Parts: sequence; C-alpha cells; structure tokens
Amino acid sequence: MDHLNTSNTLFDDLDPTSARSPETFAGMLRDVRQRAGRTYADLCKSTKRADRPLTQGTLSAIFSGKQLPTVGQAGQILTGCGLAEPQVARWIKVLADLRGQADRTDSARTRAVLGAVEEAEQRADDLAARRAELTTLLAVEEAKCRNLERELGQLRKRPDQARGVGELELLLRRERAYNDELIGELVTTTGDLAALTTSSPHGCGLDLPGRGRRCPLPAVDRIFVGRDSLLDAIGAPGLLWLSGRPGVGTSQVAIHLAHRVAATHDRALYINLRGMSPGHQLSAREAAHDLLDALTGSPWSRHVDEAALYERLQTVLAAADVLLVLDNARDAAHVAPLLRVTGTSTVVVTSRQRTQDFTNTAIHVPVLARTEAVTLLARFAPTADSAVLERIAELCDDLPLALRIVASLIVGRPELIPTVARSLEAEQERLNYLSSPERTVRSAVLLSYHNLAPDVQLAARYLAISFAAVSDIAEMAYGRDSGEAPTALQLHRVVDASLAEYSVTDDDVLIFSVAPLIRLVLVECSAREDEPAAIATFQARTARHMANTLAAVVERQDIVVDTTRARTGLSAASAHQWWDIAEDLARSLIHLHDGLGDLRTLAEVTDILVSAHLANGKPDCAVDAALEIAGTLRLSAAHRVDALAWVQRAAKIAQVHQLPTREVKARMTTSQIAVQLADTETALHAARATLPLLESALTEGEAINPLINIGKLHLFCEQFSEAERYLRRAAEFAERAGDVRNRAASEFALAQSLGGLNRAAEAKLAYKKASILYVATGESDNAAVAQENIADLCDDLHDEVAARAQAVGHWRETADHGRLAAALVNLSALSCSTGRLDVATAALIEADGCALEDRYDLAHEITVRLAALARLRKQPLDPPPDRPGAHELIIRACRSISVSGDTEQLTTLLSHPVLNPDASYDFWLFDGPRTPDNPTALEG
Repeated sequence: MDHLNTSNTLFDDLDPTSARSPETFAGMLRDVRQRAGRTYADLCKSTKRADRPLTQGTLSAIFSGKQLPTVGQAGQILTGCGLAEPQVARWIKVLADLRGQADRTDSARTRAVLGAVEEAEQRADDLAARRAELTTLLAVEEAKCRNLERELGQLRKRPDQARGVGELELLLRRERAYNDELIGELVTTTGDLAALTTSSPHGCGLDLPGRGRRCPLPAVDRIFVGRDSLLDAIGAPGLLWLSGRPGVGTSQVAIHLAHRVAATHDRALYINLRGMSPGHQLSAREAAHDLLDALTGSPWSRHVDEAALYERLQTVLAAADVLLVLDNARDAAHVAPLLRVTGTSTVVVTSRQRTQDFTNTAIHVPVLARTEAVTLLARFAPTADSAVLERIAELCDDLPLALRIVASLIVGRPELIPTVARSLEAEQERLNYLSSPERTVRSAVLLSYHNLAPDVQLAARYLAISFAAVSDIAEMAYGRDSGEAPTALQLHRVVDASLAEYSVTDDDVLIFSVAPLIRLVLVECSAREDEPAAIATFQARTARHMANTLAAVVERQDIVVDTTRARTGLSAASAHQWWDIAEDLARSLIHLHDGLGDLRTLAEVTDILVSAHLANGKPDCAVDAALEIAGTLRLSAAHRVDALAWVQRAAKIAQVHQLPTREVKARMTTSQIAVQLADTETALHAARATLPLLESALTEGEAINPLINIGKLHLFCEQFSEAERYLRRAAEFAERAGDVRNRAASEFALAQSLGGLNRAAEAKLAYKKASILYVATGESDNAAVAQENIADLCDDLHDEVAARAQAVGHWRETADHGRLAAALVNLSALSCSTGRLDVATAALIEADGCALEDRYDLAHEITVRLAALARLRKQPLDPPPDRPGAHELIIRACRSISVSGDTEQLTTLLSHPVLNPDASYDFWLFDGPRTPDNPTALEG
C-alpha cells in the first residue's frame, strides 16, 4: 500500500454534507449498509468486542429514522461497512452538526479523530515518499553490485590483477553493506506505513467504534523454542526489564510471557515504542495518550498539559489491574515518565539497553543453547544431518534472528543445507547471506550501533578489531593511547547497548568481548569509518601491551593462562612485520606452551620467532630457537620427522650467516635424529657436510665431540674402518686437549669399531684405556662396562674371571645394585667352571644381599643358583648366622620357581649332578645395556 487510502469507490457519490435532517442522514446510512452488503447481524458481530457493542434493536431504530445515532454508534456502523477513517470522520462531523454538538464527549472525540486523521495523512505521505526514494536508491545500488561482480569475475581470470581484485572485493563488500542498510530502512519504513494504514500514527489503533480493542497483544510466534525455562524462572513479573543483543528475540519473550499471565489481569495492552528506529520513535507522551485511549474508550486531547496527562494515566491505571508490554524502548529515559505512574501495574519493558534503575528484576536474554538452536533448525529441515545443523547454528551464533533467516532458506529444500553451511563458513560473506527482504542481521546490529554516541561507537569498533574481539580496559586504553577512566565508561556503554559482553577473571579484571556476528558488522563499520593507519597503530599498540603483560606472567611463572588472544596478536604482528613485538610475544608464548606440552602450537610460535630473530638481525638466536624446538620434538616419535626438518633449517641458517659452531651442532643433531628415524643416508650426508667445518672453522677442542659422533654414526652403519679413522682422531685431539672424559668416550667407541673388525687384542687394549680413563673421571659404571666387554673378548677362562672380578669391583662403587648382582652372578658361574666353588658361593651370597625389589627375575635366579650350588657341594653351607643353610635354600628356590611356574627347569636343575648352565638352565637373565652413557651433547 503506497499511500493512505482516504476514500472508498463504493461510496464516492454519497456526500454526507447534503444531509439536512436526521431523517436524510438515516436514509444515507441505510444506503451505505446496503451497498456494503452488511446485515444487522454482521454489524453487531463487528462491534462485539467494543466497549458499547451495537444491538439489532438499536440498529433497527437508527435505520428506520426513529433514533438519531450518537457519534460513537455512527462510527461503529460506518467502520463496520468498510469506510476508511478519514471518510468516517467526515460523516461524524456532519452528524455532530445535526445533533447541535450537544454531546461534548463525542464532540471532543470528533476533534481528536479529525486531528489524528490529518496527522496520519501527513505521516503517510512522508513515509510513502521515503519508501519510493529508498526503492529507487536500492535499485541503483543493486545494479552497481551486479556490475562490480561482473568486473570482479573478469579480473579474477587475470593473474596479473591480484591487487585490483583485492580493492574491488573491498569496494563490493562496502556496497553490499550499504545495500543492507537500505534494505533495513526500507523494511522499517514499509512496516510503519502498513501499521499506519490500519492503526493510529502512534502505534496502537484509534479504535473507532467497531474497530475492536485498542493496543492488543500481538499473536505469539508459533516457532518459539528454548525459552520455556526462562519464562518459568520469571513467573509473575511485577516490573520486569528484558534486555538482549540485536536479534536475540526479547520482544517474543515478552509477548509469550504476557500471554502466559494475561488471564490474571483485567486488561493486557501492548505498545511498540520503536526505540531503535531513528525518526520513528514513539515518545512517552504519545504512548501515554494511546494508553489512555485504550483504557478509557475515549481519545484524550493531544494538546493537554503533560502533567495532567500523566496524572490522569496514573489515576486510570490505579483503578484497574493492567498488564503493560512496552516493547523496544530506546533506553531507561525513554520509558521513565510512564514507569513513574504505573504504580502496581504489571509492566514488561524490552530494550537493548541494560542500564536502568527501576527494578532489580532485570534479565539479559541470552542466545539459544546449542541444542535448542539445532532444534529450531530441525523444525524446518527434519531430515537434515544434525552435525551439519549444529555447525550452521554455531556459525549463526545461536542467534534466533540469524537462525530464522537460514530456516527460511532451507525449509522444503534440504538439498541446499550443505551449500548453506559452506556459504556461512566464508566469514566475509556471512552477513550478506544472513539477510532477506524482511529481516537482516546487519541492519539489526546497525540500529543499536547508530544509537550510540560517536565516542562509544569508536570504542565498539576498536573492541571488534581487537585480537579475537576481546580486550580489557587497560589494554584498550593503551591501544587507543587514552585514559582508562573514559575507556571504561565507553566500554560499559557498549555493553549496555547489548553489543558486547563482559566477564570477570579470578583477579577481578573485566574482560570485554564481542560476539562473532556483531564483530563482523562492527569490523565493516571500522573499514568504512576508520583510517587504515589508525587501525594499524591501535593494533600495534595493543600487541605491545599484550607482549608486556605476557612477559610479566612469565616472570611470575604463572603458566595457567589462556594464550589464544596472544597467539592471534602474534599472527597479526608477524603479518604486519612488527618484528620487535613478535619476538617478545613469541618468547613468552614458547615459555608458556613449553610448560603445557602443546607441541603443535609450540612449533607454530617458534616459526614466527625464528623469522623475527632473522628480521631483527639475530641469526644466532634464530638457530638456537630452531634447535630448541627440534630437541623438544625429537622426544616424541610422532614428531621426529618435524624435528629433522627444524634442525636442517637451523643448519641452513647457520650456513648462510656463517656460524660454523652452530652449523656443526645443527648437522650433528641432524645425524642423530636421522639415526632415530633409521634414515642412514641423511645421517651420513649431514656428517660428511660437517667435515670441512672441522678442518677450517673449529679448533681441535671444538672438533672432538663432532668427531666422536661421526665415528659413532659410522659404527651404527657398520662402517667400522671409517669409524676407526674418526675415533682415533678424536682420541688424539682429546689427549692433546687434556679432555679425559671425551678421550674415554672415543677410546670406548674405538674399541667397538676394532671389535667389529675382528681385531680383539687391539679392542681389549682400547677398552682397558677407556676403563682407566673412566675411573679417573669418577664414572665407575662406564669403567665396569668396559671391563665386562674385555671379559667377553677373552679366550682364556682365567683372564675372563679376572676381567669380571674387576668389573665387580667397579660396580661396587656405584649405586646400581642390579648391575652389581648381575656381575656377581656372572663371576659365580665362571668360578664354578674353574672349580672355585668357594668364590662362586661367596659371589652368590653377596648378590643375594643386594636390594633387588625391582628385579624379581634376577633375585629368583640367584636363589636357584644358591640352591643348586649347595647341592653341587654335597654338603650344607656353612653360612654366617644370618644366612640360610643348603636345605633352606633349596626350599626357597622351590618356592621361588613355583611362583614363576617354571617347575620343569627346577626338576632339571635339582636332578643334575653338576651345575651346567648351558645345558640345564639359562641362568644369565640379565640383558641390560653394554655401552656407557653417550657423551654430553655438543655445546654451541
């Protein structure tokens, strides 16, 4: 409907001013009823809900000319016959003249109606003109968007136009955002115009007689889920303030609540204050007029004194039990004059603003729970995959408005659901997708945004472009280079407008955040209103504040901290090449994530840290950072391939920046990790690449460890001759440098390579040197291992016994009781072979005295050997007072073996006349390492 109808063609030729008498007027009324095709019953039915409904007797008297109708009765008849309000007003004016304007109330009503009609006509003309203007603008803008889309499609086909594509995409996003604003205003204008043609200019019906009750509650939305628990919690509201973010559905909550409790009140009235529609807001004074009209049945003069108006409203409300729903208030000031006079009436106010001081019954309506959001979507797509619907709900922020828009797209078209989900994933297009001619998320948010003061709008925009759209007062103030007090006030006003939320940390810091869909709208506003340089400066300062804060956290050794925002800030610092900030942030994050064991994030942060070190002229630090992450990753078998890539990167950086010591370390580490991965080719290649550096860049002392590692690598690959060459050289360097420990390590590895070449005599000599050197360094365990390896190489039994006896002596100097007991068992077995049963017995008794709680298998073997040895000697042992005799040892051995279930071996053992481990029982169960600890890692 483009303009306000003021005539009806059925009655155009009927001129009420031609009536000169009540009889003529009654005849014209009969003519109107006949043309409209209305019976008496129809007219009675149309006025059934009016304050004074018509009866068939009254109608008969009026149409017969026996009774001149009152103004109210005439209005009921004419409205029931379908005449528009302006024309009804003309007829009533004529009737009032015929009655001599005797009825002052009806006369006042006539003036009110005529004034309202005049206001309505003017308002309708204005709205119709604006709608036509918006329609034209929208057509032009849509044509612009289509042209831009075609041009963008052509540019995307040309690889050399990447920059032009980016600029055009930005322009297209701005044009689409403007389109949405136009659509939002067009929807509001059209709705206001439609409401005006069926009601008063003030949001509730003029309710001419026959028009029904004034300010009725709107019908409830049939698709209403997820709010039952909220409504149950509210119960009987009293004075209730409902707030909520744009699109969350506070109006529907209020309407459903009103319908729940309406039966307990005499009247239930609803007024849409349109507080979020600039230029179309209903003032408190206008709302008071409408309420008085609705409650008294007669229009109240629009020119009455304001104090008298509110005094009259207060008196009327006090006389009735009324439920009022004041929907879409701009803020508390908007409804303050009304709430001050409502007395004990039940009032429900909805607003996007949270701040008010009228009641402590205030509820901020949340978005739907995820399960309820999925339930809402499932009502429109019952066969859809719940996982896809859950993802759509997440991308819609569980916001009812966004969900209903999506529902309108998929209802009856389940095949579109995957396409909808994919489209919503594209963040830059999500808002465009969440719009329709009737509703749009972007416009809903912009209505709240445009109601903010300019400084609060700026705070909202900057909060949205903060990292992860989260900030606190100190960080925001630092980023904007402003004071904390005004910043705090602005942020709280953003929260009051329901464009942001806040939470409180354990140390009482307020954390402000913006929901994703609101963030997208505010980011678009920032792109239009803020200079790129100002945005970059704000984000750089925010990142610096974040880096300083994290450094303090690390200093306090407080690793219980959420680093999500810091990682977002780090990514931004890297993208903008703020390398000093990136370096500080990355160092702190590595410390924190190293404590948390998050390897993937640790690697991502280290990648940026290495880039920052290189950009800041610190290649040595870059190599160290790469080696550090490689050392962490290699501890996990699942990440060793990544560790190998990191050390190879470290070697490359060191090579390019001529850092020979670090390059050697990186290449040696490459060899070690490659060996762990069984990649001998890569290991050998890295080792060979180290050799020129050993000759040209390192001193003999620096080359010792690399040579030992290269020799061990060849040893691992069974290239014994190559291993001997590098290890002899390492031993020579260590001897000249006086490095006893590394000389011992090189001699030991040299002995292993000589053993592999079947040069046993040279191998025994090298082991002997290693043993002596290990004793000198206090490493008795390694000295013992060297002696055991000498014993393994001995051909003479007595030489082997001597070597094992020396090994036992070295093990006694350590705290490794298991290795000592194993060495004593070996010595005992050899002593039996040489007929030294007393030595064998003494060795076993000493072994039995070792603490072997964690080596049950070895303790079991010692027990069996003692029992067998006692039987072999064919006489009871002559032990110390605290030692058991032969009989007790045999019993203990039987019990020990019975626990292990090895009864067959026990039978063989105890029935054999002599001790023969090779034939009757495998006594040697010890299988521990037979090499000393590796040398310390090469220092940088």
